[in-house]
Amino acid sequence: MVDGLERQFLEGFDPFFHYVTLEAMSNGVLDNFQIESDEGDALLDHEIIAQIQTSDKKRNDHILSLARVFRYFAAETLVLLLVSAPPFGPFARAASILRFDRINRVFGDLATRAVPRGFHLGRKNQPFDFTSWMSYRISGDPDWVTRLGRHEIVDLVVEEAEMLRSRGAINAFKHGKPFSFGTGFKMTLTHPETGKTVSNVPLDGINWIEWSEKKPSLEISYHTEEINLEEDKARIFLIALLSNAIRNYRLARMNGEQNVELTFPHGFTSGKMVRRQSMKIRLSPSEEGKK
Repeated sequence: MVDGLERQFLEGFDPFFHYVTLEAMSNGVLDNFQIESDEGDALLDHEIIAQIQTSDKKRNDHILSLARVFRYFAAETLVLLLVSAPPFGPFARAASILRFDRINRVFGDLATRAVPRGFHLGRKNQPFDFTSWMSYRISGDPDWVTRLGRHEIVDLVVEEAEMLRSRGAINAFKHGKPFSFGTGFKMTLTHPETGKTVSNVPLDGINWIEWSEKKPSLEISYHTEEINLEEDKARIFLIALLSNAIRNYRLARMNGEQNVELTFPHGFTSGKMVRRQSMKIRLSPSEEGKK
């Protein structure tokens, strides 16, 4: 039964879903949208029409934000693929039980190049180090990464896990928090002689506000996550290539195939971490106000 569930998932899994969908949405247009009265007449001046037109003007910004959201989705699926291989599978199990703090702990461990807690493996009573563990999860061979010098694939997973461990941007997009796309906050310092100077380099990307109540204090924070559409699209494609190779390898093994030709990502640039900025304002009652 378990093998059947895993086979069903692998055969139906489309690693390039996010990449293809993003490309289609980026090139699409919104045509012939209209509101009709009960009698079937077009209401050309309806306020919903105006609102849709306003939203349509922001289409490019929405696509930029959605590209980052899709990158989150694709990267999380890749992580679940890695940790769900035998003996920890099937994928349906990992995707169901790894929620909230448990999945965040996996992201954090991978981001710090540590084998995720609860997913250790080894041979001859010796635990795999991180590179060997990653190599075994990807190819079934703990020495594959080192033997072929494919360390950039490990770097790819580490960098995507680092992005995943901070989910403020995707939550802002998902829940409709006060949200915008553009240049983030500027922090200025005022000098009595030279006047105002900007003390940081603002980032361009998703901006949102978070509200935290830690009685008796209130904390309001302003966040920006930098966005680069071409980089996000490139990363989504790299993640798809790696996920596809893992999928094809596992299906081949399930089918009893010993030799299988796989295409892995290569020749890409690593070391491009997602940049973020945050500014927090804490409001606390004065000593006088406490009396």
